[in-house]
Amino acid sequence: MKIIKKSSKAAKKQVNNLVKLLTLQNVLGLLLTLFIVLDMKPNMSMASLFSSSMGYFILFVGFLAVIANCHPIISLIYVFFAYELMQRSAAKTQINYMKNMPGESTRTNYMKETEFFPNTLEEFVIQEKVPAINYSESNTYEFKDSLSDTIPSSTF
Repeated sequence: MKIIKKSSKAAKKQVNNLVKLLTLQNVLGLLLTLFIVLDMKPNMSMASLFSSSMGYFILFVGFLAVIANCHPIISLIYVFFAYELMQRSAAKTQINYMKNMPGESTRTNYMKETEFFPNTLEEFVIQEKVPAINYSESNTYEFKDSLSDTIPSSTF
């Protein structure tokens, strides 16, 4: 019986010590530290709130309240918490753009492979009917004025 009484007194003493440790500052410090360490992502509504100017104002007012009422270490943890919350909120609400665009030759090859711009009727007719031009041959045609004798004014 004495052992049970002693153990119950020890348990009550530990519970009382635990209750004394669970102050607002300790719980706040623990929650902020867990947010930072566990890399929790805010949901979309929270992220959109804290990536706006209203969210920055709320974080600033919270910072002033923590400085006024809590231990300086809790204030320092809050600074890291606010920074991480702003970064994670901005990453969540931000549109992901391509970091590098493919070059012109890559896009042209892709369009040719997928026939992005199909040939129109006019292009098809021109490709089929117009003879190919060979620019390597020189122009060897001679033009002579065969009508110069029949026109009387050409003698002047």
